Amino acid sequence: MMNKIDVIIPIKGRPHMLRERSLRSLLSQNFTDFKVTIVDDASSEEDFQKIQSIAEEYRNKGLQIDVVKNEGTEGAAGTRNFGLDCTSGEYVLWFDSDDILLENKLELSMKLIQSGDSDLAITRAQHVLNDNLIEEFWGDPVAPNRGTYEFHFPYQTMCALYRRSFLDSSKTKWHENIKMMDDWLFSNEVMLKTDNWVFSPAVTAHYFVPDPNSDSIGSMMTRGKIKSQFLAIKTLKKAMKRYNLRFSIMDGMRIIRHQIFLVVSYIYSGFPFFKSPIT
Repeated sequence: MMNKIDVIIPIKGRPHMLRERSLRSLLSQNFTDFKVTIVDDASSEEDFQKIQSIAEEYRNKGLQIDVVKNEGTEGAAGTRNFGLDCTSGEYVLWFDSDDILLENKLELSMKLIQSGDSDLAITRAQHVLNDNLIEEFWGDPVAPNRGTYEFHFPYQTMCALYRRSFLDSSKTKWHENIKMMDDWLFSNEVMLKTDNWVFSPAVTAHYFVPDPNSDSIGSMMTRGKIKSQFLAIKTLKKAMKRYNLRFSIMDGMRIIRHQIFLVVSYIYSGFPFFKSPIT
C-alpha cells in the first residue's frame, strides 16, 4: 500500500543531525501515514555507513525509511529532485536533516491541503538561534497582485506540503545549477505557478539559523554561492516576465541593495556568514 506522504531528506555528511533532529522529530508525528527517503549526496563512506546505521535504528522504532545515493546532479537541488523521482506518494515534503518538525506538522498540513483540494499547504517555521527560539519565522507567502510581485522569501523548504500531481503537471523542479538561494527561487516560482494554495500561521517546525560552525550551505559565503544568488534573481525575473509581472519600485530598490551586498561579499568572500537583507 502506497504511503500518503513522502518525506524526502537530502543529506551530505553530518549523520548525527538525523538522530538529533530530523528523524527524532518524525518519530513524534501525530500523522503516521508517511515514508522517509534519505538521499545521500556524496557523503564520505564513513558518514554513509553512519547514515545507514541511524536509519536502521529508527526503522526499529517504527519509521519506514529508505536510504538511497543520489544518482542525479550533485548538490541540494539535484538531491531533492532525485528524491522526488525515487518516490511515488500522493503528497511530498522536502525536509532538511538539520531542522525539526513539530508533532502537528504532517497532521495539520494534510488537513489544510485536503480542505480545499489545494496544490500545496504552507505553515510557519520558527527560528532557533544559539539553541534559543527567537521571534522570527519563515512562512509568509504573498500572491502576485495587480501586475506586481513582492520581493520576499515566501517559505522555507519544510514549510510546504505539496500535492505530487501539481509538481508533475506544472513541471516544478529544483534548479540544479543554483547552489544557493535555490529554496528562495523554488518557493517564489511555486507562488507564480499557482494561486491554489492554503496558508496557516501555525508554527509547525523549527529552523536552525546557520552559523560558521554549523557546516550548513548558508554558513559560509563563497564566490560560487554569490554568483548563484545573482543567477537565482535573474531566473526569477525571467519567470515573472512570463506572467507579465514586475517588481514595484520599492522592491526594485531592495534588489539593488541586495546586489550591492553580494558585490561586497564577492570582493571579501571567505568571511563567516552574516544575514542577507533579502529577508
